[in-house]
Amino acid sequence: QACRDLDCNLLIKQAPWPDSHPEMVANIEEMANAHRGRHPRLHILDSRMDIMSALAMADVLVTDESCVMFEALLFGVPSISVQDWVVPIKTDRRRGRARHDFSVLSMRAQLREHIRILLEQGFHAPGLGKSNTLMGYRDRWFSRRGRAAVATMDLLEWMSGSSPVTSPLHRLFRQQDELKQQVTQLQTWRMEVERSLSWRMTRPLRQWANRVGAVPSGRPSAGGTAR
Repeated sequence: QACRDLDCNLLIKQAPWPDSHPEMVANIEEMANAHRGRHPRLHILDSRMDIMSALAMADVLVTDESCVMFEALLFGVPSISVQDWVVPIKTDRRRGRARHDFSVLSMRAQLREHIRILLEQGFHAPGLGKSNTLMGYRDRWFSRRGRAAVATMDLLEWMSGSSPVTSPLHRLFRQQDELKQQVTQLQTWRMEVERSLSWRMTRPLRQWANRVGAVPSGRPSAGGTAR
């Protein structure tokens, strides 16, 4: 309704809800029937359509708090998060909570103006109050963009220990694990010894040996050996 008089196409894409959620399927169909044919540029897309294909056709994304904002950012499409849309979650109903720095936070009363600014002036509009460009936000959130496959394979090779680049680091972690096991074994052995009968029975003898072998305070031992 906010965009009825804007010179733009409206693409509506819903999630492909399965039949196990009949209340969602019925709600989506009810809203589609309420708006279908009442706007010359309203296009209700098939819910089974890939969201990436829909984003490839879009100039601006309007949503509530959906993670589709990140997918739009990857495409370089600015997103508007409407904060006073009611989000139904099972029986709970609340307002949206998205606060992403790259999205334009809007209210229903501001929605038309924000869409107009993004369509006419782009994300660089001074009225948006952003500290970075849209591409700057994209490069920060997707720092491996264009190299994700290489980074993923490096990670898998590091985990398997077969990468010639990361194998020294892998050996270091393995040595660390072996050292931890040895320390654990020594601590277990010490506790077993201290709980043994022979250790408790020889305690007076060990205490006597410690007193005899102790160096008196302020007097150096002859030859460097305590007597």
